[in-house]
Amino acid sequence: GLDKPTMTVTFWRSNSSGSQPSSQPEASQPADEQAKYTLRVVRRSEGVLGRLNDDPYVFELESTVARVLTDFVQQDQQKVLATLSADQRPSAQKLLDQEVTIVGQSNHAGTTPMRLRHDAGYCAAAIGHFLRQLAREMGGNQVATMGKVDLHPNLINVIAARAKVTVDLRNTDDALLQQAEQRFAAFLAQLASDEGVKIETRSLARFAPVTFDRGVADLIARTAQRLGHSCRPMTSGAGHDAQMIARIAPTAMIFVPSIKGISHNPAEDTKPEHLAAGADVLLHTLLELAA
Repeated sequence: GLDKPTMTVTFWRSNSSGSQPSSQPEASQPADEQAKYTLRVVRRSEGVLGRLNDDPYVFELESTVARVLTDFVQQDQQKVLATLSADQRPSAQKLLDQEVTIVGQSNHAGTTPMRLRHDAGYCAAAIGHFLRQLAREMGGNQVATMGKVDLHPNLINVIAARAKVTVDLRNTDDALLQQAEQRFAAFLAQLASDEGVKIETRSLARFAPVTFDRGVADLIARTAQRLGHSCRPMTSGAGHDAQMIARIAPTAMIFVPSIKGISHNPAEDTKPEHLAAGADVLLHTLLELAA
């Protein structure tokens, strides 16, 4: 996996405007105005995988390590549009959402020895830690998130009697997602035994991965190039309405970049020229399809 990369490259990006990442810091640039990035890359049968610092950066690419580096250096200047891949790999990830309820025992935070606790709050924290480790160990496109935590009675000096958390597991590979689900179930069983608590799960959503229509995706790519916009295929890590529509009609998607890659956040933003480019490609793609 990425713990033993084929290639590691370190960049220093100056925080001053107009500068580009480079393989060496500028000697005249103060240290507090430099941001350091380490990109680890490994080639596998399914493509080139990468991790920027501790976060996944590039999941799948068709070409070589050089393409990974080009994407990093020029992502703001050249990568305006991204069309979802329409090859044999899924274009949208399979999704598994669960609600996990933990029932322990409420007790005094000061007088209850640690060995006698049945702490639902601790169990919730342990689940979050396990999910992070699971995704890192499996690597690839596996992601795992604990997005919501509710504790009861939710008081500063009381051991939590109950906890309810949500778990979101995603992977483009159905078999790997099932493996992640099985490992998580085994962890919950062991946690319940170790901590003397009761743990129940409830399925909230389960969607199979889909592959978008090659013809529509190729048309989007050709349209983007004809209009002077660069693009590249990518796999969506999110669930979209298109994932459902793809079951009944030819479907593909057009993405434009969010600034700093931020999504589902009030800070989410996209440059106006990128919005215009995406709308332009959408319009001309629809006109071509309707012709």
